[in-house]
Amino acid sequence: MLIGEHDPLTGFNVLRSRYVAGARPSEAIDGWALTYLLTRDENFAKKAVEEMRRTHPPDLVGSRTYPEYVKWSLAFDWLYNYPGFDAQLKDRVALELLKAAEKMMEDQSLKEVQLAMYQNYPVRYLTLAVFALTAIEGHPSAESRAAPLRTHAQEVFDHILDLTNFVTPDGGYHESMDYQRITYAPLALLAELRRTASNNDPARRYTVFHHYTDTYLYKVLPDGTSARDDDGMLRTLAILEQYSFDDLRQCAPLTYGWRRRGLAVPLLLTEHEFMRTLDVFPLEYGSIIASHIVIAGDEPFAHAHVSAADRRRGCEHQAKSHLVHLREGFLETGGDARDVAALIGASAPAFRSLLLNLAQLDLDRPDAAFLHDHELAAITEQTIGVPGVLVTEILTSPVTLGTVADPMALLSRYIDASERIWAFLDRLRS
Repeated sequence: MLIGEHDPLTGFNVLRSRYVAGARPSEAIDGWALTYLLTRDENFAKKAVEEMRRTHPPDLVGSRTYPEYVKWSLAFDWLYNYPGFDAQLKDRVALELLKAAEKMMEDQSLKEVQLAMYQNYPVRYLTLAVFALTAIEGHPSAESRAAPLRTHAQEVFDHILDLTNFVTPDGGYHESMDYQRITYAPLALLAELRRTASNNDPARRYTVFHHYTDTYLYKVLPDGTSARDDDGMLRTLAILEQYSFDDLRQCAPLTYGWRRRGLAVPLLLTEHEFMRTLDVFPLEYGSIIASHIVIAGDEPFAHAHVSAADRRRGCEHQAKSHLVHLREGFLETGGDARDVAALIGASAPAFRSLLLNLAQLDLDRPDAAFLHDHELAAITEQTIGVPGVLVTEILTSPVTLGTVADPMALLSRYIDASERIWAFLDRLRS
């Protein structure tokens, strides 16, 4: 898996030359297993086997633990023929890898081949499953259960690869910059695993791999969260009298040129659609109405208005969603302090978006969209009672969290603040 004695990219001679030059594998079970293969120093194999005997793969099986399962899968494969890797330990680890793969393949995002999506979570789930199933291939105690799962997993991977050619044939990614990085790493691992395990290189057929270094970002539709507004694309809305599928078909070939020029694919709506869905997207449309520039035509929003009740309901939905995602995100960290810190930093832009929308509930504050962090902190403390110092600490976390001594304690206060914000909005309903 991932290496081969005569592989032109990851062959033993290539890796040994790097080892001689001073490069070293990681200080972990997979790194010790690889060092054993390159040097034949059994001390490294013994160290890896004893660590595998002493520990287990993570209890939490999911998107945040797939790298650990990749390590265990590689160690299992690379040490398989080492005499000290006894049958009992092999059976135990094989069963643990199999159960993790089964859990991933039972997820709704992977259960049906044609329903699998080219998105960060399915790709990470699939990576965990494919590496585990490839590692235990042929192992007697697991193969009967693993074989059909392996076939299904490969079919899901084929489908996702086909989607990359359909969605972004010239490179790119469709979620956010963070999710792009999160998705590209496991996707590359899957491609390399297939290349080295079956001599079938997806990078020769699928252009997504040709653009890893020059890719750009785009979103098909705005999602209303500033947490994903970091791609630098200029967003436009076209209000039309009417349009048909034929109009869309004629526009489709232009989209690649738009994106290369830094223009997001425009949102196309009729005036009737926009006015009839003001209550459905109160925050998103309210933001457009409040801060837009007319490029051509008459002012389109002269008679458009988002009601206070709809805006409050939109804020409540956003607040509750933020709270739920924080709780879920914490569980996915498994309590790892580094992952908790990353969760806080990644969620800060969305938290700022929520606070901006809260500030705009006050109709006497027309400049709310342009408030600075310290102003948002003061308003939140005055209105809801959440300490301004805490708000500032959260909003600045993407650049300062490395200095926080206890991310877990900060997240606890963060979740408590999010609960108070939601409760405040819920009370406004009455």
